[in-house]
Amino acid sequence: MAHTGTETALPTRTAFPFLGLPIRDVLSVSLLAAIVFLPFALSLSPDEEDYFVAVLSTVLHARALQEGAYPFWTFFSGFGMPHPFCQNLIYHPFLILAMLLPVTHAIWITYFAHILTAVLSLWLLCRALGITREVRWLCLVTYCLSPTALSYLFVDFWITCMTVWSMLPLLVLIAEKFARSREKAQSYRWAVVFGLLYGWLFLNAHASVAGYALIGIAFFLLGNPALLVKKIKPLLAAVGVIVPIVASRVYDLAVESWRFPATDPRVSQYLPMDWWALLMWPLSNPFTGEQPYYRGMAFGGCFLLLAGLGMVWPQVRHPAKRLLAAGFLGCFAIYFLPIEYFPFISANYSSRDCFILFGILLAGMGLTELNLNRPRLRPLWIAIGMLQASLMAAGAAPYLWKNVSGAIRFYRGEPAHVLRNAITTKPFIESVKLRSAQQAGRCFLSPEAEKLMLRNLTNTHYATLSLEGIRIVNGYFKGIDYHKVFPNRWLMTGQVLATPELLNNKPMLDVLNIRYLFATASEILPDGLRRIEKFSLAKGAEVFLFENQEAWPDAVFLVEAANSPARTTCAGMAHQGILHWDFSEFATLRQEGAVRVQRDWKGIKLKFEPAESPRTLFVSEYFRPEWQCRYRDESGVNRFLEVLPAMQTFMSVSVPAGVHTVRLQYRPFWRVVLATGSWIALASAAALAVVMRRWC
Repeated sequence: MAHTGTETALPTRTAFPFLGLPIRDVLSVSLLAAIVFLPFALSLSPDEEDYFVAVLSTVLHARALQEGAYPFWTFFSGFGMPHPFCQNLIYHPFLILAMLLPVTHAIWITYFAHILTAVLSLWLLCRALGITREVRWLCLVTYCLSPTALSYLFVDFWITCMTVWSMLPLLVLIAEKFARSREKAQSYRWAVVFGLLYGWLFLNAHASVAGYALIGIAFFLLGNPALLVKKIKPLLAAVGVIVPIVASRVYDLAVESWRFPATDPRVSQYLPMDWWALLMWPLSNPFTGEQPYYRGMAFGGCFLLLAGLGMVWPQVRHPAKRLLAAGFLGCFAIYFLPIEYFPFISANYSSRDCFILFGILLAGMGLTELNLNRPRLRPLWIAIGMLQASLMAAGAAPYLWKNVSGAIRFYRGEPAHVLRNAITTKPFIESVKLRSAQQAGRCFLSPEAEKLMLRNLTNTHYATLSLEGIRIVNGYFKGIDYHKVFPNRWLMTGQVLATPELLNNKPMLDVLNIRYLFATASEILPDGLRRIEKFSLAKGAEVFLFENQEAWPDAVFLVEAANSPARTTCAGMAHQGILHWDFSEFATLRQEGAVRVQRDWKGIKLKFEPAESPRTLFVSEYFRPEWQCRYRDESGVNRFLEVLPAMQTFMSVSVPAGVHTVRLQYRPFWRVVLATGSWIALASAAALAVVMRRWC
């Protein structure tokens, strides 16, 4: 007879609340989560991609909320840009942690909470599938040391992808309960809970990885077509919950991608199948050469064979077997489809998340059945389990050691390519932060200074400067169209890179309020820059901070309309956005008259002496059509002024006579409406799930 997975109920006083798990299980599983978390905590991984996208965007959002504003624009990157970036955690508890704690501590708590969620959910899912306790532990170890976990925890700092990896067992558990529920009310309840969880996940996750997760669960449910026909109304209810929740995120992705005129073809990361690694993980494939194995579809040859056994062996009679098999085979097949078939998905290896989870569950069910019904072979299955655990540990060991060794170098004060080092504030950051507080202006890094300060010797990052309140011009801005300033090389990736041409474009430095500049002694700088401080880096390297005392304020009056003079590219430069234009003629248009600039998260307030005739006000902030400008007339009524593009990229406003104060605000109508709708939909779905729990 097939094993049902029924366990002896423990007394209520020993059961963990809500989960229905014994305290010993919760504590032991939490210990496993802590062991997996420790190598990551020491270094925060050697990567930084989501640091300058999701973490930066969320922390800036948190600070704006603390000041009483809901931000749709940020002034701290480039020349200002829409907020949030395409990947963020603004609907996540990380937002609250970012208000209360340093960034490092907020990341620690978030990661540990997600790892704990992953192992507890997988434990519950294994128990629901009838997998015995010993095999559950093997499933947990395999999941925590699989290539997916290695990628998200120990190689790539992809906090938005890790969110999907950690919540996937819970999503599958809810889908399994939905498939197993017989009462109509229960089906609706689990449909609403699934819609709420997935909608929240999509808001906070990498859209590509979250999309693959939904595809995988769709394959899972397709394992029983009759079930889908029978429960079509609850499924539509789940869709009805998901759509309003994710509407704001889908809009943000769509509107930015439509605006992007990338200069290079779309980057699609297609990883060919490595059959050797699939079967022989973690042994290297001697035939295909170097491959990023931590992104491959592998979870140990032992479990791969057991997954096949659990899928086809008739003795495994659990109702979820068909569903898991359909999900397993579907995710495997989609891995081979050309990535161009998926408009918003950029990497085929993201399909491995569901594939690995379904394979582990099938293997666990197969191994459980063999253990229960083939007692004579128990020593063999114990040996297979030990071999599986050893293989997973051996595959993870190099990545774990890389994190630990990087952390050791970091704590010794040596250059170390770990995120802990990138987040740490350096003396040159403190210096320019103090100076810019006294004399406002943007900061720019020369090509050589960028290599020394952000790459080789300090491993700082642009995001750290932005988080310290420094308006750094350089950087990568994922999910923001920035081609008018500097060409977008790839879809959904804007940028401003340091080049020698920009360094020597003195009129550009003046007009765009680039007051502080880091450079090395070997670089040729334009006249008019004053060296004010020297910083010694590792290995005897030095970098200098220069001040451009001729830099314009953020807003000035112009003699004539900003777009009237012809604009040309500087001699010897290809047309590469506004930063490579010849600003010499434009620099002669400045008119006398001081403008006091006050920035906050609600916008820009500009004060000046009134004039007897209209004037053109130039603001060196990135232009978007959603900018609004208003002032109060003599009767106290708000009047709006048209905001026009200056030099096709920045802003200009024609100020009427007698006006002394105007306020610029970024008000993207649909972003405001849909963000409000997402919050309302999340709250409504959560309330509905609670009410339905009482009804059911």
